[in-house]
Amino acid sequence: MDKKLGDESLTVSDKLTLVGSAINEQEAKIGSLQSQFTDYQLQITEAQTRLLEAENNLAAFEASTTDLLASMMETENMITERLLSHEERIKALENKMANIVTLDETGSAEIAGIFKAKEVETGKVAADGVVAGSYAVRNEEEDSATLGRATIKAGDKFVIVPTKVANEAAQIFVTPKVPLIQSLAVTETLDDESFKVEIKEPIDEDIIFSWWILSEK
Repeated sequence: MDKKLGDESLTVSDKLTLVGSAINEQEAKIGSLQSQFTDYQLQITEAQTRLLEAENNLAAFEASTTDLLASMMETENMITERLLSHEERIKALENKMANIVTLDETGSAEIAGIFKAKEVETGKVAADGVVAGSYAVRNEEEDSATLGRATIKAGDKFVIVPTKVANEAAQIFVTPKVPLIQSLAVTETLDDESFKVEIKEPIDEDIIFSWWILSEK
C-alpha cells in the first residue's frame, strides 16, 4: 500500500480509492472476527449452562443417594431390633418350658407347677412321689408310654410317635431340644395308637424333642 501510494503517476482520486478499498477489506476482516468471537461466546455460554445442569443433577443424585442410604440403615436397624426381640421371646419360652418339664436319662419326667391332684390312678403311669410344686412319673409299659423322646429327621416335616395312650381327649405336650424359629405342633392322633408331630417347613438338621401326655381317667 505504501508503494502504491508513493507512485507519483497515480492521481489523488486513485490513491483515495486504494485507501478506501483497504479500509473496506480491513472492516470485513474485523466483522468476520467479531462474528467468530460472538460464536465463541455463545459456545462458552452453552457449555456453562450444560456444566451448571450437570452440577445440579449431581447434587440431586447425591441427595437421593443420601436419603436412600439413610432409609436402608433405618430399615436394617428396625429388622435387627425385631430379630433380637424374637430371639429374646424364644429364649424366654425355651427357659419356661425347660423349667416345666424335665426328662432324665432313665425315662422319668418331672412336671413342675402344672396341676394339683388328690389322687393319681392309672395302670400306665406309676408315681414315684409327690412333692410340693412338682409331680414325678415314670413309664411302666413301653407301648403305652406317656412320655419319651422322638426326632423329626432333617428335611422331613413330621414324625409319627407310637403310644396307645394317645387319643382325642389326651393333652399332648412337646418340647424341642434345639432352638427353633417355628413351633412344633401335634396335628392329629391316629386310632389310639400314635400321634403326629409336625412343623410348617422342614429344616436341614434333626429336631429332637421330648413329649408327654396327660389323659383323662
